[in-house]
Amino acid sequence: MIIAAVTAALAQWTTGIFGTTGDRLLGLVTGNDPVTVAGRHAAPLGPRAGGKQVAGMWRFETPNFAIVPTQGTGTSCLVTTMVPRPAAEISPPEWTDDWEHNQAALEAWAVANRAGDPDTTLLRLTVTAKPGKTVVLEGARSIFLTRAPKPRTGTLVQFQIGSGCGAHVDVRSFTTDLDDAAGLWRPAKVEKSNFPYTVKNDEPEILELTARTKACDCAWQVELAWTDGANKGKTIVDAGDGPFHTLPAKGYPRAAWAYDKDTGWQLAPGWVTS
Repeated sequence: MIIAAVTAALAQWTTGIFGTTGDRLLGLVTGNDPVTVAGRHAAPLGPRAGGKQVAGMWRFETPNFAIVPTQGTGTSCLVTTMVPRPAAEISPPEWTDDWEHNQAALEAWAVANRAGDPDTTLLRLTVTAKPGKTVVLEGARSIFLTRAPKPRTGTLVQFQIGSGCGAHVDVRSFTTDLDDAAGLWRPAKVEKSNFPYTVKNDEPEILELTARTKACDCAWQVELAWTDGANKGKTIVDAGDGPFHTLPAKGYPRAAWAYDKDTGWQLAPGWVTS
């Protein structure tokens, strides 16, 4: 597996990394009330998402609309991640001024270290209808591929690679507790709406999910239910080459590096919190 948001992390300075596969447990939100779908066991690899890379971003296509997932808010120039190994065994990826090289280096670093999002994954799904098409998003659910205990050892790692990045966008905000196997999506406290949402070519929707855990080393995907006239369907969205990966970070030591184009990686003097 590789970093889900590597491209976004380098192009938009966001975060997100993911891991393995296994048991599958489902939860669904539709209409105004959450509905729990009974847990079940699926094939070890789970459903295939079928995304493809377009201009460096993962894209999930249907005949009438497309979904582009990104991780992180885009308002921070940090890569903060949780690595389930001691700090003494961790070093930064090879870094240069070449964007494509850095993308590949960060992907390889994530694979080697099995890195994941610390405590929280912030996921955005931008849904855009194709010209002349209208699609209704009926609901979304999280699909758990593994739910393992928190690692015995680990390090919260931060790479400081810039400053002053990102911008605000309007979103539909949802939350989910990854420690709850139901995987329900619930509207955030600030969100006054809920499914269904209508998507047109000139009226896209951005669904923002804040997924949190205190105890689960979780690998998961999203299933988005939709209707298009008389047609109904469900589209699986993941991080591109595999599931999203979130694991606890509280109680583990921290290690931070800052990158300078003249001196390269240096141990950072402090931890950046925002």
